[in-house]
Amino acid sequence: RLCTVAPTNFARFRCTCPVGISGGSRSGDCAGAMAGSGDTGWPMRLCTAICAPPIPRLRFTQRSSSSAQDMQRMEKLALVCLLLGVARSFLNNQYPLLGDFMAGGTDIFSAGLALGADFDCCLMNASWLIMFLVWSMTNAVFFEAMLSLAPNLLVKAPSFFEGVGWATPCAFVADNVLMVAAIAVQVWMSKLAKSVLDDSMPDWKDQMSGTSSRSGSRGGAYAQPLLGEPGRPSTGVQAAQPAAARGGSASGTFRAFSGSGQRLGGGGGGGGQQLGGGLASSV
Repeated sequence: RLCTVAPTNFARFRCTCPVGISGGSRSGDCAGAMAGSGDTGWPMRLCTAICAPPIPRLRFTQRSSSSAQDMQRMEKLALVCLLLGVARSFLNNQYPLLGDFMAGGTDIFSAGLALGADFDCCLMNASWLIMFLVWSMTNAVFFEAMLSLAPNLLVKAPSFFEGVGWATPCAFVADNVLMVAAIAVQVWMSKLAKSVLDDSMPDWKDQMSGTSSRSGSRGGAYAQPLLGEPGRPSTGVQAAQPAAARGGSASGTFRAFSGSGQRLGGGGGGGGQQLGGGLASSV
């Protein structure tokens, strides 16, 4: 077994890769063993469900030379984006008047997603790239350009240069310059990520949305990671029609409200019988 429960604490799991399992490059290398062992028991699925985000787990193993170069560029740009995010967070903490959206933390999160794809964390590099592609464009266009840069230039700029010292205006200019650089870096990285996905996994959009024939048979495993893949219901089976009711037509087909009506107020006077007869005839 790849994943066993520690005997002293059942709430903690540890993954071990013993020598001899095919796929592991060295002792303690769980990535190759998890990919090549073929173990589908519930401990394996539990470890995967705990470690990986709750999204379809997509991965590509074969890369062209251009995709490999793009991934190397993404790793370097991710480190640059990380440094830009740290610098912006430092300025926003030292000068609270800047007031950027999330104080530059969105750039750090973008760098984390890109590094997760580069290092193939949880054996789902394609999923990390897709998450980065969505988040980085949203962050660059909406969170930074619209919610931070535009208010800084249109609203906050005049007030920062009136009646304050030299440190606050310098921090304001540096923060906006770093923000523009972070936007450019993330847009560049988004283009590289899309190029890698289109080259290594052409149908990544369909697989991520669950509309591809490849991922259609695995949809149940995403929803129920501990129960395995449930059996798919047979298609083309029609629901059984109910049997013909008593008093129905002679052809045997079922028809709604085809039975004989009953009178209301049978023991009463003539008015009750007439009322019952009217209701029965309307039914």
